[in-house]
Amino acid sequence: VARELWVFFPGRTLNTILVAPTERHPVAGYAKGPEGEYFVYLSAKGRHWSQYAYQFAHEFAHILSNYERSGRFAVRRNQWFDESLCETASLFTLRRLGVSWLKGDMVPYPHWKAYGAAFQTYAQDLLAQPHRALPPKKVFTEWYQGNSAALDRDPYGRERDELVAGMLLPLFEEYPEGWAALSYLNLEESDATGPFQTYLQNWHRNTPERHRPFVTRIIELFGYPVAELTSRNAAAGAPQSR
Repeated sequence: VARELWVFFPGRTLNTILVAPTERHPVAGYAKGPEGEYFVYLSAKGRHWSQYAYQFAHEFAHILSNYERSGRFAVRRNQWFDESLCETASLFTLRRLGVSWLKGDMVPYPHWKAYGAAFQTYAQDLLAQPHRALPPKKVFTEWYQGNSAALDRDPYGRERDELVAGMLLPLFEEYPEGWAALSYLNLEESDATGPFQTYLQNWHRNTPERHRPFVTRIIELFGYPVAELTSRNAAAGAPQSR
């Protein structure tokens, strides 16, 4: 599961990730182990392998997006976007696993190959849920403008986060290398406390130039004026990542 995302992060290193069961909701814990280990807790049970994959991909994406840097803030205004990205990661991973396993690529054991169809079905069933589709005659920018305040208030509102994920998924499937841009999220203090437009501006500024066009497409998806954001970044004179 991790490999489907990790392949897009060449050169990055992470401490050990320890996975344990929980009776509550899945979570990547903020507390670290004595040697900096991450703790990921999953609620999947028994032989529900697709659910394990779905949950772990979500929490792994939190780790990749520097989730721990915002852990000290009681209120994290833009947490909904992180949750939407992580839901996107789950769907992306399930669909990639389905394709690669059915082809026989990277399957741990040959007799597991057919289970690729189960990954695909699980993703399809999730995407078919009615709340993941835009209301009739709505475009996404209109929907976002009408729901932005609710997203800020309730970053864990799954139905809204999952609709956003459905809008993001085609972008990542078209340009999967864009996952590398997660390394440049949540690097500024204002990412947890400021408005979403500032959050996107910081992300664009901190992302290396080769991935900025992808971040630009996400900014455009939400209807923000990209030229205004990028001109602010240029005026700020901040060091540019390479």
